[in-house]
Amino acid sequence: LTQYTNCVDRENVRVSHLFSEFHPAVIRLMHNTIKAAQQEKIDISVCGELAGSLEGAMLLVGLGVRSLSVSPRKINKVKEVLSRFTLQEIETVTKESFNYSDANTVFSTINSFIK
Repeated sequence: LTQYTNCVDRENVRVSHLFSEFHPAVIRLMHNTIKAAQQEKIDISVCGELAGSLEGAMLLVGLGVRSLSVSPRKINKVKEVLSRFTLQEIETVTKESFNYSDANTVFSTINSFIK
């Protein structure tokens, strides 16, 4: 999704530095997709690196995803971090990310919230 949304090949050394799941365009696309699925009562599950990172899991839950597929070695840490906050707190910090224009600010905001 990120690669196609931002037209960035993460394996191409010339442009891989531009690849980020936290890019505002990617977040908006995920948000719109999740909202549409919720309206149609379609469950969404996300797997992969984003779901397994603390910041990514926080972002996805804040966007409305309720099912994450995470590698076994990351499950406990993701669960521990998510359990420290209310759903409302997670949604609030995620909604803040809609105001930012770059991936670094989005990531830093979520990372600071976790800490």
